[in-house]
Amino acid sequence: MASPPQGLTTLLARLAASGADFLLVGGLAAVAQGAPLTTLDVDVVHRREAENVGRLLAFLAGVEGQRVRVVRLEALADLKRGATGPKERLVLAILEDTLRGRR
Repeated sequence: MASPPQGLTTLLARLAASGADFLLVGGLAAVAQGAPLTTLDVDVVHRREAENVGRLLAFLAGVEGQRVRVVRLEALADLKRGATGPKERLVLAILEDTLRGRR
């Protein structure tokens, strides 16, 4: 079974210990189930209830002592505009809706 880099498992363990309600998705979810993949990130879907979002934000604030770089939403949308897959088109629609809401 493939195993993720130690940093990802540590990050995931800390997230689980935070009490935030989330579902592991993406490459690391596949690795956890025995898929021989390599991944460099942790993808999660979180419950959007205010209390849970608060726990997630508190966790993120606790790891920001480690530099966490985040691509600007506008740049991410620009990247997705060149994609043709259905998943990327759906993500693009969500990103554009979020950007419209900021204006």
